[in-house]
Amino acid sequence: MNPEDGTGPRIQSDYYTNPGQAALFAAKTGVDALAVSVGNAHGVYSGQPHIDFERILEIRDAAHLPLVLHGCSGIPFDDIRKAVRCGIRKINVNTDMVVEAAKSVKTFLDAQGEISRIDKATEYAQAAMERVAEKYLNCF
Repeated sequence: MNPEDGTGPRIQSDYYTNPGQAALFAAKTGVDALAVSVGNAHGVYSGQPHIDFERILEIRDAAHLPLVLHGCSGIPFDDIRKAVRCGIRKINVNTDMVVEAAKSVKTFLDAQGEISRIDKATEYAQAAMERVAEKYLNCF
C-alpha cells in the first residue's frame, strides 16, 4: 500500500499536512500556493476518501496563502465544494481526466477493428477530457 497513490484503505493522518509546518514553510519559501495533504491522494481511491476539513481551516489560518488539493478525482462534489469553502483554491483531477480519455480511445479503437489514425483517437481523448473538465467546472 502506498499513501501517495490512494491504494491504501484510507490515507493515514500521519501523512496529513501539519498546520505549523505549513506556516513555517510558506514564510521561509515565499511560495504563492501550497498543496496540502488532508485525506486526499493521487490515483484511484480504494475506498471513500475522508477529507479533514478542520485541518484545511487550520492550515489556511496558519499559512495565509491559497491552498491546493491534489487527488480530487473520486472525492464527492459536496466534499470538494466544502473544501473550497474552507480555503482550497485549486483542485487537481488528473486521474478522472486520463481514465476517461483512455476509455474513449479504447472505445474508438474497438469500433475501428484495427489500429487507426492516432489523430482521430486523440480527438476522442480530448473530447472525453473536456467533458470531465466541464463536469468539474459545473460542480462550482
